[in-house]
Amino acid sequence: MMKTIKPINYILLSIAILYVLPIILANTYYLDDMGRAILGYSWGHDGRFIASLVAKLLSLQDIAISLYPFSIIISAIIIFISGTILAITLGLYTPSKQFHISHLTCLILLIPPFLLENLAFRFDSLYMALSIFLAILPIYYYQHKFFILISSICLFLIFGLYQISSMLYFSALLCLQISHSINNKKILWKVLFYSLISFFLAFAAYKIILHFRGYTIERAALLPMSINNMHIIINRLSDYINIYKTLFISSKYLTATALLIIGAICGLSIKLYKIDSMLVRLKQILIIILCILGVMICSVFPNILLETMWLTARTFIVFPIFIIILAIFIQPLFTHQKKLLKYIATIAYIILFSYSFVLSSIFGSILKNNDDYNNLLATEITHKLTSVVPDEQIELVIAGSAPPAIRSLLLYNKYPIMHLLVPNHLSEDQYWGVKSLSTYYWFNWSTNKEELILQKCDFPLLESNHFYQIRQKENTFIIDFDKCI
Repeated sequence: MMKTIKPINYILLSIAILYVLPIILANTYYLDDMGRAILGYSWGHDGRFIASLVAKLLSLQDIAISLYPFSIIISAIIIFISGTILAITLGLYTPSKQFHISHLTCLILLIPPFLLENLAFRFDSLYMALSIFLAILPIYYYQHKFFILISSICLFLIFGLYQISSMLYFSALLCLQISHSINNKKILWKVLFYSLISFFLAFAAYKIILHFRGYTIERAALLPMSINNMHIIINRLSDYINIYKTLFISSKYLTATALLIIGAICGLSIKLYKIDSMLVRLKQILIIILCILGVMICSVFPNILLETMWLTARTFIVFPIFIIILAIFIQPLFTHQKKLLKYIATIAYIILFSYSFVLSSIFGSILKNNDDYNNLLATEITHKLTSVVPDEQIELVIAGSAPPAIRSLLLYNKYPIMHLLVPNHLSEDQYWGVKSLSTYYWFNWSTNKEELILQKCDFPLLESNHFYQIRQKENTFIIDFDKCI
């Protein structure tokens, strides 16, 4: 493998680093970064003890530290390498000195919009990227006699780094089967069976380690399977559909992928047409459909089954596989005799990658705009509260939601998917709102915030301006963006 991957195309590597440049230039603390920057806590409470261990080894301290900007750069490189391994395994990439547009397939794991959130974490991006690499690595060895051992070790490490990437492992295997099917190869029954064995071995070892280390994962409880809970599952599936509508329709991602989809249909038709037997052709179509359904199940599986749904952009770790599948289908067009088909494939890649870079740029701009805006509010609020209660620990409650940063408003309206990728922290239903206001002074989260919000208008008014009102109850302050009349 090293001989195959070693001559990495410098153009592709440069593109991978350029893609994350807007995130680096934004220079912001994203969600959990806010708390970790101050308290240095790791990921043990989520059962991600390997991520915690690696973080502590890197820091040479008993804390997690940010390696920004290197963490984001290295994460992009790791995901690029993972994509290269997958592309080589699927026969979509052959290393060469001369650049070809189809070589961009190596970057498809990196460029889907949902992954922008994973990359934005200063502290966490490196461990998420490692989990992606470990999910893809065993696929390269699917014909190796130690496939079960390699898969088991990689899956165990994934569980300790970022559990949801285990679904990427199965999705990549299904992607491999799709590649075999369109080339009229046999079904990989043995590989799929071995992968299930590997998963259960790794999961059993992971649970044993959790038990002996005394870890309790807060979000690991499974939703009870009963008729009464079917409406919950249906509502969760509806949430997924709404997110995809927001991405593909409202944010025009369908326009960016339309030519790729058309080219994929053409490429798949060409491949299937070459199969002489109609029965074999129908069999391969059925296998492809079942594999795609399997990838769809993998993409929603954890959030559907967990009692507490955690539907964030970073949980869409399987989404790139759908684009990879389109890349498999469109690949025959690059080598077809008709120039028109070659042009369709080339333009499809150019449009997809161009729009992906546009979304990355917009993502970085919104991060920066929101950070400047939050810092302005944090400066004003901190100065006011610390002058009123200078020597006591202050508790903070956020009521309502702050209006968006004025420079982000147009971007949010034109690209609604950014509401998911860059949510408004300064909101009463966002845990990170108080942390966002703790830029210059550490404010505590009030445990009875719901009660205080209901009674907010009864408390003395300390400050009122265009953006918010501040009300006080002893050393607890309510930042009210809805403002009592």
